[in-house]
Amino acid sequence: RKKRGRAKMAKRKKKKKNQKRGSGGRANQGRSSSGPRSLEKQMAQVGRLYEKEAYEEAFKLLLTIKQRYPRHPMVLSALADVAIEMKNWQQVAIYSEQLYPMESGDERATTLNNLMNAYMEVILPSLAWKTAGVLVADHPDFHSIEHAKHLAQQLKPALFESFSQLDLLSER
Repeated sequence: RKKRGRAKMAKRKKKKKNQKRGSGGRANQGRSSSGPRSLEKQMAQVGRLYEKEAYEEAFKLLLTIKQRYPRHPMVLSALADVAIEMKNWQQVAIYSEQLYPMESGDERATTLNNLMNAYMEVILPSLAWKTAGVLVADHPDFHSIEHAKHLAQQLKPALFESFSQLDLLSER
């Protein structure tokens, strides 16, 4: 996971640089010149902390950055990545839920996968089952799709058969 998380952060950095280059310098029009640079510098600092495995410090810095950029996909994704390394599954779920609607393609599939696993870790199997179903339906070629299929198959009977065994008060 560490290797994939680092690669994901590096990929985001590269994508950001390419977007900036492709804009012909117009990305900063209408904004103060310190805004994007400030975000870029702060995210580079997060990346250095992440590489040093100083996850608590990186997470605190990201929370500070999030105050200024509350819905920025790069910030939300980094928060989820660092939370995974910290094994803070509630935070993974929170930031993945915020990030999911903003993404598409492989990035969205990765976020769904992280969300599914976070739900399982915080013992929310019904949400994990539902998320696995979305992942299987929307991203059938995702690299971890077999895990999602297996999880969906294993959880469905456990979730729905247990209802037939309940002694409901209304039946008394």
